[in-house]
Amino acid sequence: MLLLGTTLISVFALRFIPITLAAALDSTGQIFVPVLSFLILKEHINRRKLLGMVIILIGLMVYFT
Repeated sequence: MLLLGTTLISVFALRFIPITLAAALDSTGQIFVPVLSFLILKEHINRRKLLGMVIILIGLMVYFT
């Protein structure tokens, strides 16, 4: 049920933002999940996750410049 709700909200939100911005926002989810899991659940961010987040950030900077 939760998956259906979040999918519907995402589709609804896509109606109001440009598609180029939607792709960038979708990739930032891979950054927010480890950061929030660290803050809320006290999970550790290992080097592999950190490297992945850095690569995503570099990719977003290249995309927007």
